Order: sequence, then C-alpha cells, then structure tokens
Amino acid sequence: MRTWWKGVLGNAGYWVNEFLKWGYNDSAFDQQLEAFLAKVQNDEVLKSELILALNYIAVANVAKKAGY
Repeated sequence: MRTWWKGVLGNAGYWVNEFLKWGYNDSAFDQQLEAFLAKVQNDEVLKSELILALNYIAVANVAKKAGY
C-alpha cells in the first residue's frame, strides 16, 4: 500500500518544480543551475520528466539529458 509520502511528495523532481513555484531566487546559484531552472519553468515536457525523478541522481540525469 502506497502512502502519500511515498507518492509524488517523495519524488525529488516534484520538489524541484515546487521550488520554482515558490519563486526562490538566490544570486549565489551557479549560472548553469539558474539556466536549468529557467528552462524548467518554460518547458512542460521537462517538468513532466522531473515529476518522475525519484532522487537526486534521477534529477541530475534529467538535467544532463536537457544539456546541463
């Protein structure tokens, strides 16, 4: 039986998307990370891929596939 925290809320990609919705902006971000986050905001396919990312490595793989 899946519990709520093992579903979408447990996905690293979900939290990347939520992080963007909160509008967090820090000038200390790496430029490459800033560019990736900007692309995520405008790319629905990339957002969908991130939703499926279950951990840091999966998020990193999505970013690598997107050219980051």
